[in-house]
Amino acid sequence: MSDQTPETVALNTVSAEVAKFLEGVTGVVEANSFETMCLWERHTMHGRAWEEVSTGYGATVAVLHDRPVALSLRIAIVEGQKVLFIDATSELVDWKLIDAWLEKNLPASAYDGDRINRSDAMNFANVLRQNPVAAAG
Repeated sequence: MSDQTPETVALNTVSAEVAKFLEGVTGVVEANSFETMCLWERHTMHGRAWEEVSTGYGATVAVLHDRPVALSLRIAIVEGQKVLFIDATSELVDWKLIDAWLEKNLPASAYDGDRINRSDAMNFANVLRQNPVAAAG
């Protein structure tokens, strides 16, 4: 076993294609595909705007002890805001690595002050900004 720890593992940087995909993201929600579908159903049932972006990516955050830490990345435009849905899909999940990878690769628009505008599926509404035009500017 190597001496790797989450603090010493090299984080991967996204490709130019994925960086473009992430441009303009205003919030991050940790949700698997079923949770995302439930959020879509509840949101649209109340007449709120939700546009699913059909393109998604799989990202390898890092490799720890010869095992990948991977995320599924999906986007939806919710009430005019570009929301990133992440799902840890690898057998090995290390949230310290995932948090550091998000900090390294997300655009400034994903931040609320000095922290990433992020939530789980249960608290999804917290990532929707009250004034998205002002927040983006």
